[in-house]
Amino acid sequence: MDPESAGINFKGRTDYRRELRKVYASHAVNLNISSLQLETSVNNRVFDCFASGGFLLSDYKEDMREIFPDFWKEITFTDIDEMNGKIAYYLARPEERIELTEKARQIVMKEHTYLQRARYIMSLIPEAQKKPRLSPGKREGKRVPPYQACSACSGAGKGSKAWNSAAGARWQAPSIDKICKPFRPVR
Repeated sequence: MDPESAGINFKGRTDYRRELRKVYASHAVNLNISSLQLETSVNNRVFDCFASGGFLLSDYKEDMREIFPDFWKEITFTDIDEMNGKIAYYLARPEERIELTEKARQIVMKEHTYLQRARYIMSLIPEAQKKPRLSPGKREGKRVPPYQACSACSGAGKGSKAWNSAAGARWQAPSIDKICKPFRPVR
């Protein structure tokens, strides 16, 4: 089927940082059809669209229940007939669509920004909860470099032990150390 005969007007690519929020906010209904890789989770489009003040209908993903517990049923669909029905429903009811958009926007801005995600991830890492580390210094009489690379980069040889200045403990060089990238300690 030709997209134009189906009423689809493809506008081309949109700049994510400058234009995308305007695109989401300018349409009455935005559709999200997730990748098959996302079995239960949602993609960024869900958060981006609602944060931009746009209304979104998404294919059902289990995580939508957790993100929007009070109205996930209203903004998800499980098949094309349900999708088409909800599109028609919300196009005919702009007040209801605006109300749901604002509820979703408040949830996204309160609980699902990049800063909140970073804080959550850091809370799961035990080392991140400790006090800031001192800059590398001497340990057991040996000078610790500002970063420790794997044995392939440091020339220590495969399988040798090296000091990890970030953790202050010995580690065994991995067998894939030839493709290493040096890591730097958190300061």
